[in-house]
Amino acid sequence: AIGAMVGLGEVEHVALAGQLLLEAGQQEPLVFLEFVRLGSPIAYVVEQLIAPMVEECRAHLGLPATGGLPLGSLEEQLVLSLHATVIYGIMRKHVFHAAAPGDSDFLIELYVDSFVSHAAESFRRVLQRAEQSASIAA
Repeated sequence: AIGAMVGLGEVEHVALAGQLLLEAGQQEPLVFLEFVRLGSPIAYVVEQLIAPMVEECRAHLGLPATGGLPLGSLEEQLVLSLHATVIYGIMRKHVFHAAAPGDSDFLIELYVDSFVSHAAESFRRVLQRAEQSASIAA
């Protein structure tokens, strides 16, 4: 996706992805080994960041823990939306070399506030959908 956004063809995109992964491996070898173990960077992000954030959201909202109701892909997507919003700001600076907003910390605070203000209703809707799907399957 990054390669396409900056006008790279498929071969150049794969080369860029490989280069980024190698550089990450040199800078953070343990993280790189986790990427390899889990099969992809997104699997690492889900295991190490997204799943714990879903647990925290559920606990904060008084919803069932993932032990009672497994982590669903829609919950992953809710939390990944916050993650992607923050990451895009970092990509603008480091990948696209665009100027960072004047007050990054305040902007991230606004992103989190927006996420939290809608989290209760969104998580309840997702879990309700999961329960409906489970009862239909049974």
